[in-house]
Amino acid sequence: SIYVQPYFLIDGYYVNKALRNLVDEGQQAHPNISITMGEPFGVHDVLVEVVTKRIKETIPTFAKHTAIVLMAHGTPTPTANAPIYTVARRLESTLQAPVRVAFMECNEPTISEAMDAFVKEGFETIINAPYFLHSGSHVQEDLPQIMREAKEKYAGLEFLLTGHLGYDESFAIIIQEKFMQSEVNRQKLESA
Repeated sequence: SIYVQPYFLIDGYYVNKALRNLVDEGQQAHPNISITMGEPFGVHDVLVEVVTKRIKETIPTFAKHTAIVLMAHGTPTPTANAPIYTVARRLESTLQAPVRVAFMECNEPTISEAMDAFVKEGFETIINAPYFLHSGSHVQEDLPQIMREAKEKYAGLEFLLTGHLGYDESFAIIIQEKFMQSEVNRQKLESA
């Protein structure tokens, strides 16, 4: 048997369509092998801990006039974005600072809109935390460009960009739990 763990944060297009098609093709090519696909990371305390760690690496302590934008790619499927909002609420509780989810594409508010709203509310420091696992073009080019534009627009205010989630050893905990849940589900199906 083979277990496929999606290394994705949410259940968007790539998990539901692209990866699912690859797994289905593998199953068709090897009908004598059981191929099971797990769930993406979704909501997990480890994700909140890693975002918190990235923020504290950038700014160890912050004043009460500080807000956080959790920057995500997003997907057109609203239910798939739900875990991002849950992580944001937990982050808000952990850091005792307001957190807004904002998106690169597909959803609103945009990252610029979320920063604008915090500025209008009187926040002087805005921490922008990329909720991305990989250092692709969004993390390397697009997000820094959005930050440069905000700094030019609001001279005198502080806009900080944290590191993206990247690799963290604690993700192994999530993967192990996803595998164990998949095994429980598989056993339930077999006994039914």
